[in-house]
Amino acid sequence: MAMEISMKASDKDRRIIYKRLADKSFLRDNPTSISELEGNKTPSKDNKKKFDLKKFSKLAAKVILLLVLIACGYYAYRVFSFTNNIGLKIKPQDIITGGKKDPELKKDSTGKYTNVLLVGIDSRGDKSKLQNTDTMIIASYNYDTGNTVMYSIPRDLYVEIPAEPKGYFQKINAMYATGEKRSKGGGFAFLEKAIKNTTGLEIQYHAMIDLQGFKKIIDTLGGVTVNVENSFTDTCYPLDGTEKTKYFCALLPGMAQTISFKEGPQTMNGTVALQYARSRHAAGTEGSDFARGRRQQRVLIAVKDKVLSSGTLLNPQKVLEILDALEKNLTLSTFTTEEIQAAINIGLKQKENPGKVFSFVLEPSIAGGRLLMGGSGLRSNLPGFSPQLYTVQSVDGVVPTYTELIKFVNSVQKEPQLFKEDPVIRVYDAGITYAQAQKVTTELKSKYPYLNILFMGTLYSDKTGTVVYSKEADKFQTSINTFAGYFKTTSTTKPDYITSDLNGEDLTILLGKTATETQPSNPQ
Repeated sequence: MAMEISMKASDKDRRIIYKRLADKSFLRDNPTSISELEGNKTPSKDNKKKFDLKKFSKLAAKVILLLVLIACGYYAYRVFSFTNNIGLKIKPQDIITGGKKDPELKKDSTGKYTNVLLVGIDSRGDKSKLQNTDTMIIASYNYDTGNTVMYSIPRDLYVEIPAEPKGYFQKINAMYATGEKRSKGGGFAFLEKAIKNTTGLEIQYHAMIDLQGFKKIIDTLGGVTVNVENSFTDTCYPLDGTEKTKYFCALLPGMAQTISFKEGPQTMNGTVALQYARSRHAAGTEGSDFARGRRQQRVLIAVKDKVLSSGTLLNPQKVLEILDALEKNLTLSTFTTEEIQAAINIGLKQKENPGKVFSFVLEPSIAGGRLLMGGSGLRSNLPGFSPQLYTVQSVDGVVPTYTELIKFVNSVQKEPQLFKEDPVIRVYDAGITYAQAQKVTTELKSKYPYLNILFMGTLYSDKTGTVVYSKEADKFQTSINTFAGYFKTTSTTKPDYITSDLNGEDLTILLGKTATETQPSNPQ
């Protein structure tokens, strides 16, 4: 605009012209050209036509720009509105400047992991009434490997309340509600402290979603494909709004419905995915909270795969749809724009080079039943505590302590594939002598206390070298490599002198004589 102002005009005149141009009422009431403002009151017809063409072009460009700004402004408004409602802390200057060049997420004290607590709450639309966190999953991302380990925490786990006075316990699914009652907004601090005391995992971020939000995000993504591991039928799945259906569905018709799932991959919408993840009254192995925990992890993996494969992270319209869907159903810990960008960067990296996802449910059967036990009335002999209908707690004494569980989780963090394979290991003396083989097995069990390792006695007395092999090498390859490395052997195939499956174990370790023991002594 300034380039069109005649150089004949004095500085004072130009200031007046700029002031008038800035005055919207002046332009509205005096639709004249710049040349007229400068003194050329009778422009030629040709000049007028040229000016009108320029004016039209500029006006069109301004209208287009305005529409873009309105669209961007609405998108920005929705983002700011959404983030304020769910807990994100967005700094406008970061959107303008782009924040740090290499943003990072918070990490735990080791600097190797970022741990996110994912919580499902059955609020039925009112978070102030029902606050039991019946779904608790920790997703731990390893920066060195790009892998993620997920741990499902049983809702019935009995833990100490992290507050004064000490010595008071409750189920962990009530910890959030207890924290909120003591201090508004203090629910997650209570829950995260209880989780750290139980698993040793430090939580950097949390996200809580209710049932409606769970369905909405899956429907917004267009459904997810889940691999159903086992077929099952639940005749006691609650209708929306019902409670404690397990005790009444057989007596009060209309309180429950029957749902069924067939083994194999299938695409689920939000309602079906919720049924699959929430069911816990099926017959057989699928009718437990622990089976439900495994199914919930599979749905989360399916959501992750859908987000990364569909380009959602780079699609503003899809992001906006998700924001609209979740605004009233999702609560997040405090994030900055830099942390959001860091999370997106990790997501894009995972899309290009997907890391592995390992799933563990902290149930009584884990680690061969040496860590946790489940049952009714486990704490009934403590003063001041009434028997519980059902609880899960540590095996080490009446007062629940979780030292061994913490050690187990720490081991899984370091070698998740090994603990995912969880091999049954049998050790045999094949020439090293019974006493020496027993000693070596004891040392091995000390190194790997949460694996199923057992010494089986003497098999042979004349074999040489240590052999580590599996009848299913493709299924237990990490286990083979781990223990072959431990014994510093390259013999990882079944030797010819073994003609059976022995005791049917997953991993066999044969301890033979060393090479030096078989050499004849030097003549004197």
